[in-house]
Formats: sequence, structure tokens, C-alpha cells
Amino acid sequence: MNEFRRLINRKVVIGFIALLIINVSLYVYQQTKGAGIKELRFETAQRQWCVDYYGNYDIEVAINAVDSDIKRILSYRKADKQGVAESDVQPGVESEAAVDNYTSEVLEKYKSLSESEQLLFLTVLRDIESQLEYIKKYPEDMKQIQTNAQQLMTFSIFSDKNSFTYNNIVKTGKDFEKVADVSLYLVNNKAAGSFVNYYYTFYFALIIMVFIIYGLSGERDNGMWGIVHSAGSGRLRLALHRLFIIAGSGVVITAGLYFTTFAAALLLYGGAGALNAPVQSIQAFERFAMPMSQIGFVLYNYVYSALAVVVLSVALWTVFVVNRKRNHALILTGVVVGLEVLMYYRIGLHSIYSAFKQINIVRLMKVNAVISTYANRGRGSFVISESAIMFWALMVILVVSVAVAVVGTVFMRPSQGKNVLTRLTDKLYAGYQHIFANVPVVFKELHKLLVTSRGFTVIVVLLLVVMYFISYGKMAFSDNSRERDRIYLEKGGADYSQISALIDERRADYMQAVQKSMEASEQYENGEIGIDELSQINSTVSIYASRYAAVREFEQKQEYLENLKEETGIDGYMMSDRGYEEIFGKYGKARETVLLMALLVSVVLIVSENIGIETSTGTKYIVNAASGKNTVKVKRIVASLVLCIVLYVLVYGIDMIHLRSYYGMPYTDAPLMSLTFMRDCGFYITVGTFMIIRLIVRLIAMLITFAVTYVLCSRFSEVRGRVVSVLLMAAVIVIAAVMGNVSIW
Repeated sequence: MNEFRRLINRKVVIGFIALLIINVSLYVYQQTKGAGIKELRFETAQRQWCVDYYGNYDIEVAINAVDSDIKRILSYRKADKQGVAESDVQPGVESEAAVDNYTSEVLEKYKSLSESEQLLFLTVLRDIESQLEYIKKYPEDMKQIQTNAQQLMTFSIFSDKNSFTYNNIVKTGKDFEKVADVSLYLVNNKAAGSFVNYYYTFYFALIIMVFIIYGLSGERDNGMWGIVHSAGSGRLRLALHRLFIIAGSGVVITAGLYFTTFAAALLLYGGAGALNAPVQSIQAFERFAMPMSQIGFVLYNYVYSALAVVVLSVALWTVFVVNRKRNHALILTGVVVGLEVLMYYRIGLHSIYSAFKQINIVRLMKVNAVISTYANRGRGSFVISESAIMFWALMVILVVSVAVAVVGTVFMRPSQGKNVLTRLTDKLYAGYQHIFANVPVVFKELHKLLVTSRGFTVIVVLLLVVMYFISYGKMAFSDNSRERDRIYLEKGGADYSQISALIDERRADYMQAVQKSMEASEQYENGEIGIDELSQINSTVSIYASRYAAVREFEQKQEYLENLKEETGIDGYMMSDRGYEEIFGKYGKARETVLLMALLVSVVLIVSENIGIETSTGTKYIVNAASGKNTVKVKRIVASLVLCIVLYVLVYGIDMIHLRSYYGMPYTDAPLMSLTFMRDCGFYITVGTFMIIRLIVRLIAMLITFAVTYVLCSRFSEVRGRVVSVLLMAAVIVIAAVMGNVSIW
């Protein structure tokens, strides 16, 4: 129990809680795909509505119904696009009235939505259509697999019963015979489908396990190894206790990360009622040869995942046991992991070195991809699935690692001569300490923050989170959108007369074409022209309608700016909303919320750990006994504050540089209300000023967090201090979430 309490300490608990939050935030952010939670929730609601609506039909009828509804919607969109002028309807072109002649409940629902919601709804309909077609095709595919297996065995080249090919065919037929009678039906399986393809959970679990295992070998660096080794017969018990701690921690930590992510998936996508549906309802599991429900696969996947995490953790423990220096083991582990990642992403599937890609830690962490994909390996009459290979490989690694780690813990002696590398590092460390003794107190406090208090680890994790969240989920604009943005840059701004002229020209061309079409229609009725000439004139109308539709965004923006001038007296700029809506609009809320959460949590961790380490080591009593204790405290505060400000600059500096390079930040001197989504903000300031104020607000939030954390953690110590730091992290997460979803700042 003492060993458990020593290893599962405050740092590990706080780190685990922080990674739980980061993991769930990362999953949610990954699912938004550059949009917002609101859009995701809307899409989920529409998906469930479509499942309920089409789920009442037979598969054939449902496919025909959704196909018909999609065609009606596309016809409606075409009519709406070509009918640019509400009072003008082209002859020979389908109008909204024509679409209404074959309206449906789905079309009516579509028409009641906004333009952005309509696009999401149409995407959902196409997903439903694809899912229905897959459900229809699945029984035929299973029968085809059985038929192919029987036919292949009749060919002479596959008839050798001692060959791998023959036995693989036999095994494939038998395996898929188990799922031949699986009945699929339409369900909302988005939650389970997205969850099983999310792999960061296991990486975070391994990060926590590294910290725990690093603490296991603490006696090798603090001079306690000789005492531990002299425990005699107790060394075996100690080794077994540590093995139990590693295995138990791996299972619990993986479960915490795994099932919180699963809960987040259900909250985002709903579909809890679909968990009893066959896992084959998810298209990615078309070749999964086990009859299993979705919730059954979630549990099955967890067992495999927990086993993989535990085995890798025990193997890592073995590396630490056989190395006399913890840091050497850590460096060796980093090198091996780096090589594994490099080989996985650089080696092609058809390379002669492809075995290093197949037998790889990165692939092992993608447990779902291994156990859900049907593939066999073997030689001669021996055939085994890849999932079974993974299981037995893990078991072999586990047995070997346990044996080496236990034997090493029991028999490895601490009193041996130092090698050349150890003597060299000791000399360097002694020289470093000699120089460090003469540096100012502020730098010593910074050293304590970064090294002793593990602040460097917090910073690295923070920067990784920042780099991921600012690079993932970037909105990829269409070619038409990019072309319009180019026109905004070249012809927009304060003087947008060129865009106004372009709008007038396109409108005039369209109206003239409509007039000619109406005249041609009368001429055709009078027999003056033929059908070919009429069709050609109507085609010209469609061309000009399309050209006019291409500038409708500019026209709507022009109308907005004219109304803005009339109501507020502000001379707005003709500029695109797209980039700024991703930077600080509704589509950037998820990114900004996560960045603020990560920054504030990092501040709490650094400050609380800096104060807590003085209590745990007794340093605070030395400081309090010194005559200059107030001076030391001031310098400690200055050092902590400097580090937090550096973190702030790094986080938002990287964020702004990335956003500027990807989206651009044109017309920062434009009035803020030039952006249509900022119409109701009520601020008579420029876009650039607004962005600066937002950064200042975040700086103030960080400084307040710093001050509150320092005051509260200074007043409480030991267990109460740990509770306070955890509560503070929870509080800043809530504050960041509120700021991100309620306040425009």
C-alpha cells in the first residue's frame, strides 16, 4: 500500500485528470471538423430524425424514398439558384412552384432550414442513403463470400489441402458463416462509429504510465537503491507489488480515458438505443467476422486495448529495470518510439521493409483497425487471424518482460563501477551545479519551475495540444469561395466600386437575357422561331443566371453595408466573413476554448506544483527562517509570472501566426461591424482593435488565474492543497467553456 501511495501521487492524479479533460476535448474538437458544437448537435438531431423517418420503411422502399427526396431537394436548389430575381421566372426552367407539385415531408423540412443548415441536412441524407445501400448489399456480400470460397476450392491451383491458400479459403468461409444470418437495420451508429476510430486515448494512457514507471525506479537516483536491495527476500515481493501496480494502473487508466471518450461520443451523437444493433451496421465493419453488438464490440475493443497498454507498460518497466539510470532508460525509450513512428509513416506497404510497418507500436495502438479487419496469416496448413497473432504476440512479450523485470529487480546490484558515460554525465552535472550556484535567485526559481517541478513537461504537453488544435480542423474552402475571397482582396475594401460595377453588370446581363427569353417564348408560340432556337436562348438564360448567382454574395454584402451606413453611419468595408468567422467567429469557438483551457490549466499546474514542492521537501521552512524570506517570495512570484507570460506568448503567438498564414487577416483597419456576424456587437472599433482586446482579455484571465492559484495554494498545504489545485483546474475549465460559448470575447 505504501508503494502504491508513493507512485500514485498528486502529480499522477492531477496529470490523469488533466489528460482526461484534454482527451475528451480533443475528441470533441476532432468531431467538429472546423465547425462548431451547435452545427454538430444540429447534424445529430437531423440524423436521428432521418433514422426514425426512414427506419419505418422496408430497405428497398427506404432507398427509393431517400433517393427521391435527395433529387427533389436538388431540383429545389437548382430552381432557387436560377430564380435569382424573385419576380422573374425563366421559361423552360423549373421553378419553385414546379417543385412544390411533388413536395414531401423531407423537402418541407429542408425548406424550413437556413442555407447552412440545408447543406448539413443534405449531407445527412446522403449518409443515410449510403448506409441503406450498404445494409441492402450486406447479405448478398456474405453469400458471395461463401460462394467464392466454394468455387475457389474447385480450382486445381487451390486444391492442395496442405497449402496456405486452401486452408485460408476454408477458414474464411467458416468465419463468415457465423455472420451470414446477421440482420442489419437502419440505426444512428455515428457515436460508436466515430468512437472506435479515435486512437489518442491509448497514447494518453501510455503517457501516464511512463510517469508511473519513472517513479518506480526513483531509488536509483535518490541514493535509496542500496537500502531497497538489502531488503533480502522482500525484493521479490516488491517486484510483484510493482507488477500489480503497473497492471492495475494500466487497466484503470485505460478504462477512465476510454469510457469518458465513449460517454462524450454518446452525448455528441446520441444513439444509445443503437448500441444493441449489430456492429456490422457500421460500414467499416463490413468484414468483421464475429456476431457482436456495438456495445459488445466497445467492451471487446477495450479488453484488447487495455491488454496492449499493460503489455507495453510492463515492457517499458523492463527497460527501466535493466538500465541503471532512469534518464538513460527514458532517452532509450524515446529513441525507440521515434524510430517506430518514423518506420510506420515512412515505410510503404509494398516495401521490402514492410514487416517493420506491420509489427509496430503505432499499429498496435490502432487496436480497432487490427481486430475489426479480417486478415489471415500462416504457412502451409496453419492459418491464424491477425487479431490472434496480436494477442499471442502480446502474451509472449508480457511473459518475457515480466520475467526479465522481476529477475532484474531481485538480482541486479546497485554497487557497481560507473561506466564512461555515467562518469561523463556526472562531471557535466557537477560543472552545471557549480555555475548554477552563482546565478540570481530568479533564475534558480525558474530552474525549480521547469526542472524540479516538472514544468518543462507541462509546457511540452501544452505546446503539443496547441499545435494539434490549431492545425486540425482547418476549414477547407471550396474553389468558388477562394475565388470570391480573391475578389474581395483585389476589388474590395473601403472603396468597392469595382465590385458594385461587377454586380450591376451581371444583373443587367441576366435581366436582358430573361427579357430576350420572354420575347423568344412569344415568338415560338407565334411560330416565328423553332424549338432549337428557343432552347438555345433559354440555355443562355441559364448561363447568365449562373454568372449572376456567382455574385449574389457580393450583392448581399453590398445591401448589408448600405443598411449599416443608414442605421449606424459606419462606412463598412467590402470584405469576406469566412476567414474571420474561423478566427474569432462561431467556427473558432472550439479551438479558442480549448486553447484557453489548456493555458489556464497549465498555469494552475505550474504554480500549485511550485508551491507544493516547497511543502513536500521542507524548503518552505528554510525560506521562512531566512532573513530575506519576503525577497525570495517576491522573486518566486516574478519567476512564476514570467514563465506564465512566456506560455501565454507562445500559445497565442503560435495561434495567431498559424491563423494569419492559413486564413489571412485582411483589412484589420476595417470597422468591426463590416463583418456580418458582428452586426449586433455594438462596438465602433476596428477588426484589429477587437482582436487585440480579445488577447488582452485572455491575458487578464491568465493573470487572475495565476493570482488566485498562488494565494489559495499558499494558504493550504498537503492534501488540502491538492484538493484546491484540482478544484481550481475544474473552475478554470468551466470559466473557459463559458467564455468560449457565451461571451464574444
